[in-house]
Amino acid sequence: MLSRILLLSLISGVLLEKWMSYIASEINYYGMDPINSEMRWIVGTGAIFLTIVSTAAIRGKLFWVVFAFWIFFVLPNSLTFMLFDVDPIFLFATTFSALIVSGALIFAANNGRAPATTEGRYPVQTRTQNVARIMYFGFAFSLFYFFLIHRFDINYQAIFLTDIYDWRWEITGERSGLENRLFSWATKSFMFSALVLSITTKRYIMLGVTTIGALYLFSTSGQKSIVFWAVAVGFFVMAAEGNLPILRRKWSIALIVTALASYPPIELGFDNFVVRRMLFLPTYLNEAYLQTFPEPLFLAHSIFNGVFSFYKFDVAPAYLVGREYWGFYVSLNNGVVSDGYINFGFFGALLFPIIALSLCIFVARRLDGAYFVIVIPYVWQFNNSALITTLFGHGFVFLVFWALANSRLRHQPRGMMTTVN
Repeated sequence: MLSRILLLSLISGVLLEKWMSYIASEINYYGMDPINSEMRWIVGTGAIFLTIVSTAAIRGKLFWVVFAFWIFFVLPNSLTFMLFDVDPIFLFATTFSALIVSGALIFAANNGRAPATTEGRYPVQTRTQNVARIMYFGFAFSLFYFFLIHRFDINYQAIFLTDIYDWRWEITGERSGLENRLFSWATKSFMFSALVLSITTKRYIMLGVTTIGALYLFSTSGQKSIVFWAVAVGFFVMAAEGNLPILRRKWSIALIVTALASYPPIELGFDNFVVRRMLFLPTYLNEAYLQTFPEPLFLAHSIFNGVFSFYKFDVAPAYLVGREYWGFYVSLNNGVVSDGYINFGFFGALLFPIIALSLCIFVARRLDGAYFVIVIPYVWQFNNSALITTLFGHGFVFLVFWALANSRLRHQPRGMMTTVN
């Protein structure tokens, strides 16, 4: 537990320095006013400390799921509250969400109500690999479909991250709603499953197809998260399989992160993409949604419009925030914290992250072997898209059904369960 506390504390220190030297000094988003308040530092530091201890108390693979929630939800909202004049509602909502779920996991483990989640390599059921093969075929089909559309009409400059946003805006507008859904499934649940399957079974042709496919889909869309999560998932899978001995000690992870974040050729990309885009921007949009929607919608912007209240705006919430905050017609969609808040106020901002994290834990606990790694990118996705959108639009529902199938299999007699060594 001490190594986990040191890991989280070191990451907190690295990101605090980034928030002070980069976010507060160089990022001038509308509505984000720096503030110097001793009380905010005390409250924010206390929230970080409490969640570090509660997260570090969790063992096994579920630690990494809660750790991802801590680093994408709790830590950014705490640091932003400490340094900017923002409402404390999101600090409290994310902190209490982490404490409630972590407390439930610790209580269940201490009372023998949770299955063991020990470190090390896990047996893989035949059904798990069969489902992963289906997901791989889904990725291959999607890759073939988009190749028929784009052929070699790709943006080679996107590979070098130039003109990437203009290209993304243009290509996304050309796709139909169904094609956007298929693209999202292909670059998330399908691709992640294919990566885990190919690495764990040492099928290098499959790994090559998946890797080339990920680069091709990136070059047709400009979504940097495709490449980032493809590399991250592969890295995590090799670590989970024990193929990266240096990662057997958690302190070594912190040293690697610190070194990369401080290395000049990498620092700019780390600051801009990881610190600003992945961590800070969702917290900024939380405040933007709060200022744009002072009263809860009560699901008015959904099929329940008119049941509890009526939607009175001329555009969708994400476009309304873009128009009000950035001054032009752009969709500033955000994650479950904002989604919960605009629908049910503080109660929603607390409840929706709990639901999202609980679903991630449910899936991770029931996926065999290194397949639980697939859940980690979805923790980030829940911080960037609404609850229902992540479930159905980004394919997390496939993992839920996969977990349910594994859960039913575990309740069969032991002789009916086949494992692969």
